[in-house]
Amino acid sequence: MKYYKKYIEEFKKINQNLEIFEKALSTEDRDKIDRLILSNQCEFVLKEFNRLIEELKIEIESMDFDEILINQLDSNNLEIRYSPKIRGILLYLDNKRVELKNSGDKEKEKIVEFLYKDGSEDIYLDISIQPPLNRIDVNNELPVFMRGLGLGKKIYKKLIKNLGFISSFKGYEPSIWSDLVWNKLSMDPDLYFFSNSDNFICFWNEIEFEEIIFKLKEFFKEKGERIFDNDFKIKFQLDDSKINEILDD
Repeated sequence: MKYYKKYIEEFKKINQNLEIFEKALSTEDRDKIDRLILSNQCEFVLKEFNRLIEELKIEIESMDFDEILINQLDSNNLEIRYSPKIRGILLYLDNKRVELKNSGDKEKEKIVEFLYKDGSEDIYLDISIQPPLNRIDVNNELPVFMRGLGLGKKIYKKLIKNLGFISSFKGYEPSIWSDLVWNKLSMDPDLYFFSNSDNFICFWNEIEFEEIIFKLKEFFKEKGERIFDNDFKIKFQLDDSKINEILDD
């Protein structure tokens, strides 16, 4: 009975993957790639994968941040899901990565090494959020072909909209990638960006003034160079000295 249940679960998973794949590429395209793999035409397999990756890049760049889905797995951990087309391409490539990597064929393994140049193979970011300031920790990196497309900024922005705000503290998220994302967030008109030396906090601009001030008092407890968002100052008719007075009250 246990074996039967496991078989049913695996069968359902296969069918679900097929449904997802069909949103990304046709049966004919999948069959073509399978034939190329079986006949060891690795050069043409790589060409087909690169074609899919170019489609993926176009989809990611054109995707609105609000199309990203955030699922709360537990009190601290989140699951990020993309649009069906993006998800389909990524899952298909990931399945083929596993297949080629475990093929025992050096030429097929080289395809994986070429596509995942630095060894980063996770197609979803592993993100945790720590209270009380929603400190974001990113515990992995996306494959190289998913970087430089604005995806990180879109994910962070969706998190800010859903959670109201997120923050980053020096020592917890030291990567160049995250610094670039925060720099882009600081220029987004939908957000209020504040920094305290190398620590950052970003609010959705529809959050109530009182809540922002409450969180900023916690954020600025550690002494550092304070920089306040210009749009925030204009909206609430405040200057730096007045904000400092409110925060230090």
